Amino acid sequence: MTKYLLLFLLAAIPAQFMAQTQGCTQDFACNYDSNAEEDDGSCVFVTGSQIDILNTTFTYEIECFGKVYDLEVSFPAFGEAIVDGVSTVSEWSLCNDVLSIDGLLSVWDGDSFFYQEEGCQGDFIPNGFTNIQEIEAETRTLVKVVDSMGRIVDIDKSVDSANLLFYIYDNGDVEKVMSLR
Repeated sequence: MTKYLLLFLLAAIPAQFMAQTQGCTQDFACNYDSNAEEDDGSCVFVTGSQIDILNTTFTYEIECFGKVYDLEVSFPAFGEAIVDGVSTVSEWSLCNDVLSIDGLLSVWDGDSFFYQEEGCQGDFIPNGFTNIQEIEAETRTLVKVVDSMGRIVDIDKSVDSANLLFYIYDNGDVEKVMSLR
C-alpha cells in the first residue's frame, strides 16, 4: 500500500508543475494576458471601437523628419495589412479606439487615428468609413421568435405562462425577452 501511495505522489507532483497557465499570449491583442504561458486561441484583436476596421480603407498621411508620405492602407484580415496595394504581414489590433500597428499606437480623435512619435506625426484618415454606431442604427426585420426550447412562437397569439423568448432579426441580432403573459 505504501508503495502505491509513493508512486501516486511521484506521478502527481510533476503534473502540478507542468500545468501551464492558458490565455492570450499575443502581446498586441486587446485581451493579452502577460501571465499566460500557453495560447488558448482566445485572443481578440478588435473591441470597443467605433470603426469597422476590416471594411475600411485609410489614407495614411505622415510627416517624418521633414519628408511627407501619403499611403493607402487597409486591414483585410488579422495579421495582414495592405499598403499601397502590397500585402504585408503586420501585427495590428484596434482596442477601444486605439489602433496598434506593429507596436506603434494611434488614437481615434473622431475623424482619424492620430499618430505621433519622435520626429514623426500623421493621421490614418478613413476613406468613407462606416461608423459602428451607424451600422447598429440600421433598420432590421424580425425573422422569427423562438422559445428557450427552440420552438417557433407566434407572438400574435397569447403565450400561456412566463417564457423566455428569443427575437431573431435579419441582421443577426438576437434579443432575449421575458414574456409574462
